[in-house]
Formats: sequence, structure tokens, C-alpha cells
Amino acid sequence: MLVVTHHAAVALLEASGGTGAVTGCVIRVRAFCNATGRLEVRLEPDEIAEGDKKVVFDGRVILIADAEAASALSGRTLTVDHRDGQAKFSLRKTRTQDASTGVSDGE
Repeated sequence: MLVVTHHAAVALLEASGGTGAVTGCVIRVRAFCNATGRLEVRLEPDEIAEGDKKVVFDGRVILIADAEAASALSGRTLTVDHRDGQAKFSLRKTRTQDASTGVSDGE
């Protein structure tokens, strides 16, 4: 499954309504190959479905993916950069140090 940096986890938590939000609404990561075969990712609000892989942060599920997306994103890390008051998420190959600073998957 995808590794999520601490800063990206905080941004996902805020994007899904913060700690007081309804627990059924989280951010889903969808992975697919574009016409050139390059991996693309989409983040969108959704509800947890049976069989979803979950990333947990601060006791709350912040990111979900179906098994296919989780497999496609294995070995990748979701990062965030704040520009002009907006969070811009990006992917990179997971580095050794990401495992110790990232958020682990919950299921």
C-alpha cells in the first residue's frame, strides 16, 4: 500500500473535514494508467467499502483504496506541498526513511 508522509496525512485529515468529521467520509485514491502507460492518481471523497485498504492517522481512516489501486501504488509515497494556500499532492518512489516517518496502513 501507499506510504503517506506526516504532512500529507495532516492535509488529508483537513480535506476530509478534520477530526470532528463524519467517519464514513474519507478520501479515496484511485490509480490508473493513462494512454501513454503512465501511472496517474486521483483523490476524491468517498465512503469506505468492504475490502478497502485503509491508511489510519490520529485514530481515523484518512485514505482508502481498493486492492487494485493499493497494489499499483505499492512502493510509492504520497507527499504534499502547500502553495498559494492550497495543498498540492504528489507521488514519489518510497525512500528508506519514508517507512519510519510515514503513516502505515490500517488493514
